[in-house]
Amino acid sequence: MRKRGITPMIPRRSWSNRKTPRGRPPNNPIDRWKVERTFAWLQKKYRRLVVRWERKNRYWLGFVLLALCMIWMEKIL
Repeated sequence: MRKRGITPMIPRRSWSNRKTPRGRPPNNPIDRWKVERTFAWLQKKYRRLVVRWERKNRYWLGFVLLALCMIWMEKIL
């Protein structure tokens, strides 16, 4: 290309110029192990909650509340 008088216009990569970090903001830490452990605990008896077959959030939340009530009742009785 240079023999024909064409100069390449390729920008240089600068990894250190990135000002905003990608992904989840660091000021909002979430303990992922708590979430994963809860889902593993629910999967023993209530697989439907982990697989999440429901299309709407309110149906899933209803099943979560039902499962928690059933777990709570088992602990009491």
